Amino acid sequence: MLTFAVRRRDPEAMPDWLADVDVAVRLGIDRATVWKWLDAGLLPEPKRVGVIRLANGQKRSRTTRWLRADIDLFVVCGDMTTFRRVKAQRDRDSK
Repeated sequence: MLTFAVRRRDPEAMPDWLADVDVAVRLGIDRATVWKWLDAGLLPEPKRVGVIRLANGQKRSRTTRWLRADIDLFVVCGDMTTFRRVKAQRDRDSK
């Protein structure tokens, strides 16, 4: 388990999916700021992975991950408006 945690934070390891702490490190912000920016629409949407059922029947995601490519593009673009435009263009070009 410790090996996994160390390997995940290793800059040489380039996983395709990033946790909130990894996004915070890449952006140079606090982990809580990642969630504040997400709520304000200032970060790309993450993928919700895994589902658990609560006692009251509601569903909740088990974990949240961001695509590394989305975060890298966001860093290059600098804002969500530019990010959305460039990503849409990339998606059109790749088809």
